[in-house]
Amino acid sequence: MPRRIKMQTLLNKYRVFIWDFDGTLYDTYPETVRAYGETLAAARINVPPETLEEKARLSFGVLHEYLTREYGLDAEFYEKCHVRRRELEPLFSHPFPGAKEFCEEVIRRGGENWLYTHRDGSALELLRSSGMEDLFADRVLADDGFPWKPAPDALLALVARNGREKGECVMIGDREIDVLAGNNAGLDSCLLMPYDPSAPTAAKYLCTGFC
Repeated sequence: MPRRIKMQTLLNKYRVFIWDFDGTLYDTYPETVRAYGETLAAARINVPPETLEEKARLSFGVLHEYLTREYGLDAEFYEKCHVRRRELEPLFSHPFPGAKEFCEEVIRRGGENWLYTHRDGSALELLRSSGMEDLFADRVLADDGFPWKPAPDALLALVARNGREKGECVMIGDREIDVLAGNNAGLDSCLLMPYDPSAPTAAKYLCTGFC
């Protein structure tokens, strides 16, 4: 069972905070649900928004597998969803309350923030729009070519190229694949604001918000 703690407690334990992006630093699920919902509606398919969010919070792979299995959708459909999602991001995506302030506090205490996301450069664009890009000392994005979570490769590369010890680092995300990626790399992990806080998790810590 994970230990339920306040995020502030982690500041006394770790020097390096490795962050997932979607659903962790940034609340991007509203535009995701809207983009998929609109694209499905245009195809005359009705899927409840809560179902879309539930699947997306697990992973986009899970969401796509579900939609393909149930409705026979293909890559062309998912590309339309992707385009619409990017159009909606500037309107609906924003940092979670307290996210920027927490990252600033990490730096104030002499620590570092790193970013590990399956997103492309759009993550940096969103961070830049909220004045957060300079709060990250290193990053791994989708186009860096590492195997996706829960594979540990990207995390191991981050730790090695920054000359850090694993015990200094904690992996933070809202999904179990973030937790497993951290665990597989030999790092402690924190599940932050998960869709279902009562669900089993391999995380060392569980936090329900930044405050």
